[in-house]
Amino acid sequence: MTTEPPKKKPHELTFKDDDYEGLIKYRHGMVQKSSQFLKSMQGEVWYRLGLILNEYGGISLEQALEHAKKDEIMDKIKKTIDQTLSYSNVLHPLHAYVDSGKLDSDPFIKSLVDQIFTPYKQNILDAVGDKDLESTLDTVTSEHVNALRKKGQQYVFQGFNVADPGVLDQAHKYLGKMGKKIKKEDLAARADKYMGEIYKHIID
Repeated sequence: MTTEPPKKKPHELTFKDDDYEGLIKYRHGMVQKSSQFLKSMQGEVWYRLGLILNEYGGISLEQALEHAKKDEIMDKIKKTIDQTLSYSNVLHPLHAYVDSGKLDSDPFIKSLVDQIFTPYKQNILDAVGDKDLESTLDTVTSEHVNALRKKGQQYVFQGFNVADPGVLDQAHKYLGKMGKKIKKEDLAARADKYMGEIYKHIID
């Protein structure tokens, strides 16, 4: 008798946990995985679109827009894109969070949902029916991959609030481990600067 392997549990760490470094590494890894997912799905979406067009004689996307069954074809394309980019896709970085309630509650996960994955999918779906869909797919993917690269630290520290004594205390302790003697009030006043130093120290 065989049993299914246990479903991987979502990461449960918060900024008040002892494994402060583990949380930052985990979130940074999730940002990296999100970027890789978008890049891989760019090719996957186009591949699946090609399979649909092959069902109608291998026509081009431009020909599909003039086809007698245009609406049917576009509907299939939309459904395929929606399924490919869905959180139910086991390859999706947030797949493990689908049943956890954290898609809406965890500030880090929610930032990826609201600022990356939701607009990414919607922008592509909005372009279905446009002959420049491939170009739009390229552009939208590049924009969101760049957003993940440029705002990685911002995403990682979602939910970090130096007004929370527990959070501030952990950051202060970690800076001490780094050999930086900083007063808590200075950390609170220049949180972006010092958290940037912590971020670089951990991920480098």
